[in-house]
Amino acid sequence: MEAINKPAKIVGVEYKKDLRDKILQDLKRIGDNEIYPPYLQIVCTTIFDEIRRSYNDKMAVDSVTIKFKEATKK
Repeated sequence: MEAINKPAKIVGVEYKKDLRDKILQDLKRIGDNEIYPPYLQIVCTTIFDEIRRSYNDKMAVDSVTIKFKEATKK
């Protein structure tokens, strides 16, 4: 649990308890009741990359919207 939460908190991301439990449950199932650190890293990195991509997409859309609004004020 700490391997999921600590790195995420450093960058301001907080996993919901249900998601953390699901990650651990799925990794135990895949690893014959063991959690292999490389698998955990891959899953968490993928989730974080998706969050970052979504955030960047939102920022890009917000930026375009602001520019559009400014351009149409003239």
